[in-house]
Amino acid sequence: MRVFVVIVLLVGLVGCDWRGSSQGTLVANVGMPLSDVRKRSSLKLARTLGHMTAGATVFDFELAGTGVHATRCGSYWITTTKDAMVDSITIYVSAHKLSRADIEREDRDIRQNLIADGWALGHLTGEEVQPLGDRSRSFWRRNGLLLLLDTRRTDDPQPGENPATAGRWLQDITISNYASDPIYRSHVVFPE
Repeated sequence: MRVFVVIVLLVGLVGCDWRGSSQGTLVANVGMPLSDVRKRSSLKLARTLGHMTAGATVFDFELAGTGVHATRCGSYWITTTKDAMVDSITIYVSAHKLSRADIEREDRDIRQNLIADGWALGHLTGEEVQPLGDRSRSFWRRNGLLLLLDTRRTDDPQPGENPATAGRWLQDITISNYASDPIYRSHVVFPE
């Protein structure tokens, strides 16, 4: 069974091109009992092994209790505490690798969605917000939640390519509890 979970995670990490329509909606948030996630989601979740539930299929995602949503996501993993409460959620927000133009459009749409839902954009101490280079991260906070939006190029730059249009890209979001994250809590600054 562990081999199956590793394969599922690797497939999600490389961003395989999953064809077909959404298999349902994953509805989750940090602090929810995993049993409530299963009840509220129309997506049939994978079996939980230890403190992790992970799957790779085409699905929609809704961050429960917020206006954050994404369609046609490609994989998820949810970690839980020892009492089966959701501790963190990572979602690959596209079902396949995207072009530079597509990832910029996805990034813009997600950022607009976060701003509309009242999330504050932060930055690492001593750094400005990172532009969309070969890898960028942006940090968002709303109430007690921390959302990390991570965008990265998955192939190597080729000589003479146009960096404005080149590459294959993936984007993921990770949601966790801001107060219990000692690294980001002490190194990410948010506007007051």
